[in-house]
Amino acid sequence: MKSSLIPELIKRSKNIPLPGNYFSGTKPPSLELPRSILIFSRNRGEELGTGSFHHFRYVLIFNLKTAGMVMADNGLFHLRPGNALLIFPYQFHRFLELQTESLTWLFLTFELSAPDTVIQLKNAHLPVNKRIWSWIDEIIIMNRDKTTVNNDTIIYLTALILNELKEIARKTPNSA
Repeated sequence: MKSSLIPELIKRSKNIPLPGNYFSGTKPPSLELPRSILIFSRNRGEELGTGSFHHFRYVLIFNLKTAGMVMADNGLFHLRPGNALLIFPYQFHRFLELQTESLTWLFLTFELSAPDTVIQLKNAHLPVNKRIWSWIDEIIIMNRDKTTVNNDTIIYLTALILNELKEIARKTPNSA
C-alpha cells in the first residue's frame, strides 16, 4: 500500500493522545441517518413552479448558479450561489425573484423521523464549503450510472453533509 499520504499519517499517528478510558469511545450520534434520498437539479426557473408547496420530505437546496428568493413559511431567504437552504417537511415554500431564467439548483430530498437532530438548520441559509461540494460531487457521480449506485454510501454522504451544515450553522451568526 503505497501512498503519498502514508508518511503524513505516520507522523500524525505518533501524536494521538492515549485514551482516558479504553472501554468508552465516542458518544452516540446526534444525527439520524436520512433515508429515501433523491437527488435532482432544476436548470430553468419554470422547472421550479410558481405555486406554494408543502410535503412530508426534507428539501435541501444547493444553489450552484443564479441567485433567487425562497419563501419558507413566513420567511424570505435570498439564496445566493454557493449557499444551501434546508426546507423542513410541511413548510410552505415557493421560489421567487430569480436573477435569470437560467439556473442550476441542486435538490437533495430525504426523510428523517427525528427533526430535532437538524433543527438548527431550519430557516438557515448557509455557505457551502469544499468538503460538502466534494461529497455532493460523489453523490452526483454515483447517481449518474444507476447500475452502480451504492445506497449506503449515498446515505452516509448525505448524513455527513447534514452534519457539516450543522457545524457551519453553529459557527455562522445570523444564518437565517
